[in-house]
Formats: sequence, structure tokens, C-alpha cells
Amino acid sequence: DLITNRQDTSFMFDADMWESDVQRAYLKRMAIDTNVNFIARSFTQSEFKVMDGNKSDRASELYYRLNVRPNANQSSSQFWYEFIYKLVYNNEVLVVQSDTGDLLIADSFVHNKYALYPDTFSGVTIDTYTYDRTFNMNDVLYIKFANSRLEDYVASLFGDYGKLLSRMIEVAMRNRQVRAVVHVGAMSGLSDEEKQKKIQSYLDSVYRAFQDKSVAIVPETDGLEYDEKNPGGETRGASPLDEVSTIKTQFIDDVALILSIPPALLHGNNAEISENKQSYIDFCLRPLMCRVRDEMNAKFFSPDEFQDGKHVEIIGLDKQNIVDVATSIDKLRAATVLNGD
Repeated sequence: DLITNRQDTSFMFDADMWESDVQRAYLKRMAIDTNVNFIARSFTQSEFKVMDGNKSDRASELYYRLNVRPNANQSSSQFWYEFIYKLVYNNEVLVVQSDTGDLLIADSFVHNKYALYPDTFSGVTIDTYTYDRTFNMNDVLYIKFANSRLEDYVASLFGDYGKLLSRMIEVAMRNRQVRAVVHVGAMSGLSDEEKQKKIQSYLDSVYRAFQDKSVAIVPETDGLEYDEKNPGGETRGASPLDEVSTIKTQFIDDVALILSIPPALLHGNNAEISENKQSYIDFCLRPLMCRVRDEMNAKFFSPDEFQDGKHVEIIGLDKQNIVDVATSIDKLRAATVLNGD
């Protein structure tokens, strides 16, 4: 006041003309869910074969639980989808069996580790129910994934991408932003508080007019004059929306590489689809199926039963199509390695 000798600027900085920053946490969740859902959908197409020459009632019950109805509230596809999602996302999954024989996926549990004795699991919670008893490692299915907890694993990666995406969205919004200034003249007869309310009311009406109407007319009042600096917004350079889309795609691809998923499969790219599919099966899906199969064989059958040929096989996307290998079969027959029978 002493320097400018003006009283009309002392209250201007209280006007609400700024908006809070937008959170970009959805970028990390989108990248994780896109990849984890892809693996889960692939695994749910598998069939579990119970190899038991005697076709016992136990084998029939196990086949039904694995392929039709694991529990009273889930179909097999729903069960295995949740199973794989928790395994990849949390890096571990625990399945316990209820007194009625249902297979149930634990939402939370405490893993008690021992060096010379089987581990135990306590505080096993499924939905809203928590078991009071402790489960022994020999009585459950427990599998760990190759990576550490996926959400934690990509946290640092998300930091850079999140900041970059935020900046690019801000640039895109700024390029299309309507910029204007309001000239404040003399407002005689009004107190500072009254001036503040009048200016804020004018700013609010201008903002609503540009936000809600395709044709907006801005009135000018005594002491307030609206002056627009860039009619129509700036449209210089390449479309910022394309750059934002590229950042999202790149982040999804980086998470896919962590999980050994060829990014081309996620985006529906038909180029070299056979090679990408085979790479996905060899380095992502088949190792996952082997972990699940080995855990089942260890828990469902005794060592003697396994030696007698009783085991579980998982047949999924890696199943060979006889038409696809017809040429190889023909060469084997021509070389007399195999015969037609």
C-alpha cells in the first residue's frame, strides 16, 4: 500500500481461480490389471486331467472340484480366475479345504515359516469368515509366483510414468485452454469484502458460461472488464492426446515384459501372432501351469500313488493341434520313425 498507493489489489489473491491436481494412480492399476487379467483369462481355459487307472470315487470327486464346481459359490472358471489373479498380483495364493470338501481361496493369512518342520498358516480369512484353527502346509495348496509383489515391483516405474503422464495431460489441457484476464477498475463505495465477493461472483459466472454453454456471452460490469487472450485455444504441434495414449501403452508394455507377456498380444497385433503366442506359452503360461501342477501332485497324491502313475495333468493353451503338426508327423512317418498305426 505504501509503494503503490492503491487499495484495489490487496484482496485479489483470495479469488478462487485454480483447481487441484488430478491423481494419476489409475495408470498403475490399469497396467497391472491389463496384464494380470490376460494371464488369468488364459489359465481359465485349462482342463485338469486326473490320471487314475482305477477311476476311483476320489478321482471323480477331484476332477469335479477342479473342473466344474470347486465350492458352493464359484464355478471353476471363476475360481481359477481369482486364483491366478491373487497369485500374480500378490505373488502368492493359499487354497484350503473346508469340512464339506469345498476348495476355498484365502483372502488373507499369516504364513508361519519353519526350517525343519512343515510351515503352518494361521488367521486364514475368507470373505468375512476367519478360521480359528491353524492349517498345516501338507493340507493346503500354497504357491508362490516368480516375482515379488507386483504392485510394489512397479511402484518406482509408475513414479516416472505418472509424473510424465500428468505433465502431458496438463500440456494438452493448456493447449486447448481459454486464457483471459479480468481488468479491475475503481469500485467506489464498496468495502474490500464487498469487492472480493463481486469479483468472485463475476469469475464464477464467466467460468460457468464457458464450461456449460456452446455459445457464451460474458457481460461487462462497472469496474470489471473481461479480456480473452487466445480465442479458440492453441493447437500447435502434434496432438497431445496421441502422446498421452503412447505413454499409457508403453507403461502397460513394460509391465508385460516383467511378466514375460509379448506386448503385441495385449494390443491385438496380428503381426507374428503365432511366434508371440508361442513365446507367451513357453515363458509365461507353461511355467505357471507347472507350478500349479506340481503343487497339486504333491498334495493330492502320496509318493507311492505318484510312482504308480496317479497324477494331475493340466491341458490348456499349450495343447498341440494335430492339424498344426501334420507336416511334422508326415515327415516322421516318411522317415519310418513312426508308423500309421
